[in-house]
Amino acid sequence: MLQHSFFVYALIAGVLAAAMCSMVGVYVLLKRIVFVGITLAQLSSAGVALALLLDLPPLFLALSATLIGVVFFSQVPANRSLPLEGIIGASYALSAVLGIMFIAKNPFGEARSLNVLFGNILSVQPGEVIALSVLLAVLLGLHIVFYKEFLFVSFDYETALAHGLAARWWNLLLYLTLGLAIAFAIRSMGVLLVFTFLLVPAMTARLLAGSMASMFVLSTVFGVLSVPIGLYLAFRIDLPTGTTVAAASLGLLMLVLTARGLYRLTRRQGAFRLL
Repeated sequence: MLQHSFFVYALIAGVLAAAMCSMVGVYVLLKRIVFVGITLAQLSSAGVALALLLDLPPLFLALSATLIGVVFFSQVPANRSLPLEGIIGASYALSAVLGIMFIAKNPFGEARSLNVLFGNILSVQPGEVIALSVLLAVLLGLHIVFYKEFLFVSFDYETALAHGLAARWWNLLLYLTLGLAIAFAIRSMGVLLVFTFLLVPAMTARLLAGSMASMFVLSTVFGVLSVPIGLYLAFRIDLPTGTTVAAASLGLLMLVLTARGLYRLTRRQGAFRLL
């Protein structure tokens, strides 16, 4: 498998994107903004679809669309006449409708729609690998330096405001890191795989982590592990790569859930024997 250069690029890019999305995905889980994550991914895919229609750089429009959504969602006022869930749902519907329309007007709509939805990790170019590497380093640095501030606004936004912390701006910065991770990963990974990386590794890590620091580490590890496993299975069984990597991530979640359930059952049976 590794004799082919495109597989090597796919492996490196997948690992970088998985590490990046799995890291920020912990905050998606903590803040309970799972649907914000999928909406931002859908906005980014609509930007990619528009770029393919207009023959423009996909990253530019994907990033622009995502950052508009980031600013909007991070600054939604507390006193509003519409519930946040309704706003998120309408935004998702709008971005999905626009994406479908852009694809429908594209002469190569069907083929490109599959790339937008599922991505084509095997088509990753060296330039994309470099961009993902730089962004991962930047995001990792930001999340290490501002770890306490990001956690504070994620756990208790109102209390952060009450303590005089510029919660709105820290929230915006956190959303910006989320948006950047999505926009850079969406072009080659697709909506399905990016959303999987944002949610599933963090859920898996939460089952095992004993602290917040360990949760970030485990989430990144589970996200990264799913890439070589998924690529290998896709290569051996001749399956779509992005979908198989997503399935591998879900498989790790199911494996941890099963092991945890068996461990609890064993402990319970041991306690009964003692009684």
